[in-house]
Amino acid sequence: AGTWEGRRTFLRAIEPGDWEAIGALAADDTAQRLGDDLQLPRSRVALQGWADAEATRPRTDDNVRLAIVAFAEFRVVGLINVHGAQPRHRSFEYGITIGSRDQGKGYGREAVHLLLRYMFEELGYHSAHATVYAFNARSQRFHESFGFTPGGKLRESHFSGGRFHDECGLSDVGTPAVLRRSARHRDGVRMSLHGPGDGRGEIIEPGQSRVAVADEMVDRDAEQVA
Repeated sequence: AGTWEGRRTFLRAIEPGDWEAIGALAADDTAQRLGDDLQLPRSRVALQGWADAEATRPRTDDNVRLAIVAFAEFRVVGLINVHGAQPRHRSFEYGITIGSRDQGKGYGREAVHLLLRYMFEELGYHSAHATVYAFNARSQRFHESFGFTPGGKLRESHFSGGRFHDECGLSDVGTPAVLRRSARHRDGVRMSLHGPGDGRGEIIEPGQSRVAVADEMVDRDAEQVA
C-alpha cells in the first residue's frame, strides 16, 4: 500500500486509528505555532471523523497527506503532506509537522528526503516549494541544507503570539542536492513501495560522506513547515 521506508521511520497512509496521535499533534502548541496556527480544542468525535475521512479520501491528484511512523516505538510522530501539486508545471508545495517531543531525532529530515525522492524521481516533478515563518530560523537552515534557496517574502502576513510575522518562501528546482548526493553514496536508506520490512526495494538516505554528515548535523529538530 505504497509506503516509504527509512532507517528511523516509514511513511504510510493515515488510518482511522490515528485520531489520538493526530489529536496530540493538534494540541501541541509548540509544533503548531512553528508550522501552522494554534488550534481550538477538538472533540474526540471530530478527530475520529477527520481521520476516517482522510483514510477513505479518494486519490484524484498528487496531493497527499501521510503519517510519519517511528520504527523504534511503531507510533505516529508527525504528518507530512503535498499540496498545490501542479503536474502540468511539475511543481508542488509541501508541509511537515513533527511533535515537539520527537524533534531532534532526525525523523523530519528522513521524511522530507523520502517525499522529495518520490516526487522528483518517480513522478517527475521539477520544483518543490515550502513556506517558513520568519521567526523559525532553524527551519530555514534545515531547508537550505537540502538545497532549498530563499525566495520572496509575504510581509507581516502571519499573526501569532500577538505579533505579525513575515512568511518566507523557499524553493528547490531540479533534482534536490540531497538526492544527487545520495545517488553517489548508496549506503543509506531503503525506499519501498511495498510494506515496511518486506525486503523489497532499494534505499535512499544520505551516506556518511562529509557532506551528508554535515547535513545531518544541521538543526535536525527544525522540521516544521507551513
